Amino acid sequence: MSRNYNNDRFIPGIKEGSEEAFRMLFDSFHLKIYTVSKRMGMTNEEAEDVIQECFLQLWKQRDSIKEDLSINGLLYTIAKRIILKKIKENKHYYKSKDLEAYSLPTDNKTQDDISFLETNKFIEETIENLPNQQRITFLMNYKKGMTPEEICKELELSKRTVENQIFRAKKKIKNVLIKLGLLF
Repeated sequence: MSRNYNNDRFIPGIKEGSEEAFRMLFDSFHLKIYTVSKRMGMTNEEAEDVIQECFLQLWKQRDSIKEDLSINGLLYTIAKRIILKKIKENKHYYKSKDLEAYSLPTDNKTQDDISFLETNKFIEETIENLPNQQRITFLMNYKKGMTPEEICKELELSKRTVENQIFRAKKKIKNVLIKLGLLF
């Protein structure tokens, strides 16, 4: 589908509250969100939760959607924020688990847990190794959910600088995920 097709087809209807347009959007994009979720270490159940939360957030903010945006990009951004939030929440769970239980994997769930831990470790190490300003702006954007405008006001930086720092941080994290085989 082309970008214009997506925007012409879905955004105006969704902004008007059309459940039919929303259903068509869901049918067109839910598998993409599922795939992204799985590649970032989510279990099947977590990936389905990400889909549900993603479309719920889109529906709640439908009035503020700009018609010149790529719906694909918007959904991807919402999904990534949800996934990173889930990774942060799960971090505490996995830290408290007995790691010896992972020494002899017995089923796919255990293997998924191991993969998640490894992926999360690489992502966190990548974030920790980012230059200071990149790390700060990235964490403010993705962990605190702040917009570039809010970040530039708080850090007294230009919006372009904040956007560049976030872009560079995302690129480094993306490269780690590609090396892990979680993104192509």
